Amino acid sequence: MHPLTPHVGSMSMIDIDASAIIQLVIVLLTFFVLRSLVFGPLLQSIGARAAKTEQARADAQAITAKAKSIGEKYETEMLAARTRAANVKAELRLDGVRRKDEIQTAARADMAQKLNEVRGQVAAQTDSARREMQPQVDELSRAIAGKILGRSV
Repeated sequence: MHPLTPHVGSMSMIDIDASAIIQLVIVLLTFFVLRSLVFGPLLQSIGARAAKTEQARADAQAITAKAKSIGEKYETEMLAARTRAANVKAELRLDGVRRKDEIQTAARADMAQKLNEVRGQVAAQTDSARREMQPQVDELSRAIAGKILGRSV
């Protein structure tokens, strides 16, 4: 037969012989070797990466929730501290006002006492001056009356 003419008859188009079995064994052997050396570790690596990613997401959510609760606690404590500070400020202000009033009252009492002392001193000096001047007043009034009346009184 001619090499370009198709085989018809007893021979089929695909012959299964020993080379086909050898090729099948090589493909299967290559599949199992690649599966154990390449695909298995690759799939394990992908699985581990996915697990780590999910764990990181869970950790991030936990940290976010914790940060939120810490932030809320901080705000609550800051509000309480501001309230305490305002109360202390108000108490200090009231104490200052009371202290000012006490000082003013004490100063007024001290000034009233000093004023009374000065008034007493002025009254005493006035009385002393009047006593000293009384003889002169009598003489002067007699002299004036005498000049007005034109005779001695």
